[in-house]
Amino acid sequence: GGPGIIQPSVPEIVAEISRRASKGKDKVTEEASIVQLMKTTLCKRPREEVTDDVDEARRKAELEEQA
Repeated sequence: GGPGIIQPSVPEIVAEISRRASKGKDKVTEEASIVQLMKTTLCKRPREEVTDDVDEARRKAELEEQA
């Protein structure tokens, strides 16, 4: 990643996946997307961080749905 390439953070990606999943797609799609996301980010970040981000994004998505 050179200058000018902004990599979206994990919470942003997961939140987007969650939003798409909540729009009618089933949770299996969401899980698969998150697993794929974690596989691609694990080489760059510790697993604990990624897992925390996933949990945080899920909480945010749930709050948005209730709002």
